[in-house]
Amino acid sequence: MKEVIVVGGTDTIFEYLGTIKLNITLVQYKEKITGYQISRATKIILIDEEMSYGEILEQVELEHSRREFDVILTMTENCIDLCSKLKDDLKIEGISKISTGYVRNKYKMRLKFKELGIPTMNFLKVRNKSEIKMFYDDCEVGETILKPLSGTGSEGIVKISGKEDIDSAWSWIGDGTGDLLVEEFVGGSEYSAEGVFVNGKHKLLAITKKYTTGDPHFIETAHIQPYNLPEKYYKKIELYVKMFFESLGIYMGATHTEFKIFRDEVYIIETHTRYGGDRIWELLLLTKGISQQNAIFAEIAQKTADKFPVKFKIAASVFVIPKKMGNTYTLEQLTNLT
Repeated sequence: MKEVIVVGGTDTIFEYLGTIKLNITLVQYKEKITGYQISRATKIILIDEEMSYGEILEQVELEHSRREFDVILTMTENCIDLCSKLKDDLKIEGISKISTGYVRNKYKMRLKFKELGIPTMNFLKVRNKSEIKMFYDDCEVGETILKPLSGTGSEGIVKISGKEDIDSAWSWIGDGTGDLLVEEFVGGSEYSAEGVFVNGKHKLLAITKKYTTGDPHFIETAHIQPYNLPEKYYKKIELYVKMFFESLGIYMGATHTEFKIFRDEVYIIETHTRYGGDRIWELLLLTKGISQQNAIFAEIAQKTADKFPVKFKIAASVFVIPKKMGNTYTLEQLTNLT
């Protein structure tokens, strides 16, 4: 039976194992551990934010000497860097720190797109307002996006629609935060492609339609799945994602790729070596009967993934964002209101 290390995550790591049999050692933060995880994991290695990487590695290496791990993975964004470091030091299967660097850094990701011939907008790494102004002056579309080099879920994103917006955008994103990415704004609707690797090959599972608050910050408010696109766009996103991950030697895990369609071309906004947040993975489970968690473990075990019941033809996750904050109640308090 394969020996697997999973770094971080929630109970869903184990909830969708189904018929797949693996020995799973969970490296988990103390404040995140649950009784369910303790009952399901083969072994628990508890860590905390105060521990150095060397201290974490020492614990994991000790267990590796006993179990001889085959593969390491994570299903959560905030553990990707730790997971890739452990993979390199343990010298086992997983996603390397070098490959992770291209996924976690949007500037490096854009450079890789350019190298591979994958369509991308004009972009520049900047450190101050002067560099942003210079880029804006050369921008043909007249609108740009300023964002951190890393981050997810529209975090830190602000649109610049005119030169007069540069000062406020710079102040909003945070003066002195280091390198930032400025790029041409790409119009069109927003989508994401959900995928997984099967037999070492990337497989596109579904397209999700995204809804946001719009400019200037594009905070995601809803996701609908599945969403049908013309076949030509489906094939393009499938090809571009395959090209990118193959170039990095990534052949395992789930993928979540955010993109737009503009002027008949597909532009990848960002792509990830994990499944989508905001319950997007659950939409896939409800409408396709596919668990990306189960598919990941099935690939490791070299088994066929389990099929789960399809409950709906279409499903959505929606966020309620109030324009004005009011009173806050617990569920118990709500049931007692008259």
